Amino acid sequence: MSFTFKYCSLIFLIINPLILTSGDDIFPKVEKQSTKIYLDRFTVYIADSNVPNLGVHCHSFDDDLGDMPLLPNQYFHFTFRQNFMYSTFFSCNFSSIAPNKEITKSVVFNVFDFDISVVCRYPTKNCYWLARDEGFYFSVDNKPFPNGWTMNHTWQW
Repeated sequence: MSFTFKYCSLIFLIINPLILTSGDDIFPKVEKQSTKIYLDRFTVYIADSNVPNLGVHCHSFDDDLGDMPLLPNQYFHFTFRQNFMYSTFFSCNFSSIAPNKEITKSVVFNVFDFDISVVCRYPTKNCYWLARDEGFYFSVDNKPFPNGWTMNHTWQW
């Protein structure tokens, strides 16, 4: 063996334990984080502006909110947390029910999904839906109608 190889081997044996033991200081210590996942909390409001005997039935993949009868100027709301994959949705079936219990018009659409969550996220994480004779309006800030409201869906006859 040559002198150079012995010398390099000796240096390696001395330095190698220093490298192995100093590795703990390369990354700063991270405190143990909470295992709770804080996901965005949203509230969806559905109001009846002027549709007599509005029937609403909302559901998601996990939850069925049941039938909600609304009269003009009534509303209901529900609050939930969006899942970690941002795939949470709530779909609602809206029906206008005549006094003889016959459905005169109806429509089904998502009142919350990924696209709506992007719009509702700021400033309040609130989504507002307003049912009217001509269709359904959407808003994120609940200003007096028609300011800030956009028609998103029409009735199916």
